[in-house]
Amino acid sequence: MTLYGNVGSKEALFQAVVTEAKAEHADGIGLPGGDLADYVGRLYDFHRQHPVLLRLMLWEALYYGDRPVDDDPRRPSYRKKVEA
Repeated sequence: MTLYGNVGSKEALFQAVVTEAKAEHADGIGLPGGDLADYVGRLYDFHRQHPVLLRLMLWEALYYGDRPVDDDPRRPSYRKKVEA
């Protein structure tokens, strides 16, 4: 059995990896609260200590260029952050 047989495609595999990294990010930082400066500080510290997510996002940007990510599973997470 191949790896792509489990996930369907290279894009699906990459999205699964990015989704997992985003979940770790959300667990490590949480949603923005009342103090925006505190949230930005936590965000900065997390990215300094865990650079993997930023690297994945840069690879994704290189791959997709200016095309939108199809069926981006991260949209609900981004909506929660915007609402918070």
